[in-house]
Amino acid sequence: MSPKESMRVYVLRQVVEGQVTIRQAAVVLGLSERQVKPRAP
Repeated sequence: MSPKESMRVYVLRQVVEGQVTIRQAAVVLGLSERQVKPRAP
């Protein structure tokens, strides 16, 4: 797994656990909220 993929998994796991908002995750990952939202259950 590349470092970029590892970061994405880490950040999305934090979203799922409620430690980070979708907006915060989008900023960290350089994506829009719409791109992050479908990936977070």
